[in-house]
This record gives sequence, C-alpha cells and structure tokens, in this order.
Amino acid sequence: MRARPTCTDTESSSAGQAPSVLAMRRYYAKNRAKELLRFKAYYQKNKEKIRAHKKRMREESKKAASHPAKLREPSKMQLAFLLN
Repeated sequence: MRARPTCTDTESSSAGQAPSVLAMRRYYAKNRAKELLRFKAYYQKNKEKIRAHKKRMREESKKAASHPAKLREPSKMQLAFLLN
C-alpha cells in the first residue's frame, strides 16, 4: 500500500515540488476509507484531550472554591492592617 502522496513519490512531480492535484485525487479516491479512519482517529484523540483538560480545570476550580481565602488565617501584615 502506498503512503500519502509527497513530493518524491508522485510520477508527475519533479524534485522539490508539491505533488500534482491529479496524483492526490487518485490517492484519496483509492484510499478513501483508510483516510477517513485516520481523520476520525485524529479528531477523536483531540476530543479526548479537550475533555481531559476541561475535567482538570473543573477539579482545580472546585478545589479553589472549597478552600476560599477567607477561611485561611490572616498573615501578620493583614492583621496589622486590620488592627490599625
């Protein structure tokens, strides 16, 4: 099975140039199912990364909400400011 067209494996392209549009069309027409699977896998992985990131952010915000600054003991500077 051939890899996706690059500048070196198409018949009509010379060294250093992009593959011809016809070569790319032939490749994608022949390997449509494989390319669709590759595309879906890439975007599924991307969705999973986004979900994991959102989940981490939610957990961090929950931690911050459960330990608000008001419940902490005031520092010496804060006490001095409050007493004056």
